[in-house]
Amino acid sequence: MKKLFIISAAAIISAGAAHAQSSVSNADKHSQENPASKKEKKEEHKKHDVSSVSMMHFKEDFENAQHVSWQKEGAFDVASFTKNGKPLSAYYDTQNKLVGTTSQASFSDIPARAQQIINSKYADYTKKEVILFDDEEDNETDMALYGQSFEDKDNYFIELTKGSKTLILQSDMEGNISFFKEW
Repeated sequence: MKKLFIISAAAIISAGAAHAQSSVSNADKHSQENPASKKEKKEEHKKHDVSSVSMMHFKEDFENAQHVSWQKEGAFDVASFTKNGKPLSAYYDTQNKLVGTTSQASFSDIPARAQQIINSKYADYTKKEVILFDDEEDNETDMALYGQSFEDKDNYFIELTKGSKTLILQSDMEGNISFFKEW
């Protein structure tokens, strides 16, 4: 009986492999005919690297999200989307739980105390991008931005430039400033 099962399984696997090879060959022919399909396949491949459980949780967490796209960033599954006209990114950890979201902010959004410190201490720097990280308080996973992890709490990240030098400063919600990264 075991031999019959093994032989049957081997036949099914062989047939599946032949079908898959045929499908791959047809797909390769199609991608050679249409260069745009290569990009679509690459995007689809990225999407498959993302956990379907993260995608399911995202749908529950952000019911009215629009223009959703997924990618893998390090250990995180990342959904980029719009909600109420505002672009956001949601980060899910390896347990498919929401770690937090990021959104674009402006310098005037950061706490007044942080603005004062930056304006006096970094007056000769140009203010660039400001990102707000909104932590999901129920998840203790640390977040990573700019290739560096940080404790999971709400923070602003302010990019400043001077010549070829770029600084990233971190501001908590009380306006306390700390150095985050330089490049």
